[in-house]
Amino acid sequence: MSLNTEKAALKEVPNKDQAQETRELWMADLAKPPAANEIRKVQNVPDEPEEESEAHAPENLSEVLRAEDPRNLGKGLRTMQGLVEEFASAKDKPKALGQMRDGFEEAVKQTDRDFEETKTKFEQERLKLKPEMEPRVKAFESAAENMGAALGKLPKEEQERMTWLMGGYKNGKNSPELDAAIAKEVNKHPGLLPALENGIKAQTELAPYMEKAKELKESMDVAVAERVAGRQVYSEVLKEGGDLKRAQRMEMEARALTMGIPLEQLDALEKRQKN
Repeated sequence: MSLNTEKAALKEVPNKDQAQETRELWMADLAKPPAANEIRKVQNVPDEPEEESEAHAPENLSEVLRAEDPRNLGKGLRTMQGLVEEFASAKDKPKALGQMRDGFEEAVKQTDRDFEETKTKFEQERLKLKPEMEPRVKAFESAAENMGAALGKLPKEEQERMTWLMGGYKNGKNSPELDAAIAKEVNKHPGLLPALENGIKAQTELAPYMEKAKELKESMDVAVAERVAGRQVYSEVLKEGGDLKRAQRMEMEARALTMGIPLEQLDALEKRQKN
């Protein structure tokens, strides 16, 4: 992404608050799999105004699934994609549903198996990553604290000037001469340049582990989202085929998964309602 100003392009200098946030977010994520209600869909586009977003929204999720590249889907949604394509071309929807119901039901179950497979991998990778990542997070915290302490000894205006200069140090775009000039200026304050160098080193060593943690978290988010999407798409198919009761159940399951409620609780609720 292109940035408009030189200052905006500067690399962020590690600080104590950032270090604490890093530790809280990622060590918490690695401590346990994310609950469904913690899922956050991240898009690399600006948020649209609500009215504009609604205007661009597709008519239903089935259309979204049909248009999706199958390489981006898990086994369950890939299967459902083919079924939805076939169902969409059928003129007699109730008849088509009767013929394809078992396939849709199996596709929904496959999204559950896809999730369990991803969860197992998440647990295995998490256990391997956590002991490697934790000391690097602590080193990053320590470096940020040392840098904050060195900066804290300076007058406020000089703190701001140094923070700006330090943010541009060794950002990968500078000439050696510019980095040397920045280092010379920062080194006028005792202990600040070593703290900066140590902070950059800690940040660099932590970065690949942060990226791996992010990938693990996203894989879980996607797996849960596919369980939800599979049920939502099947619900649309059921409505078109005239089975409103089963469609309602699929909608309930989708909402339950989104909120992190075990599906077993829905079964228990249905039994109580019948009794």
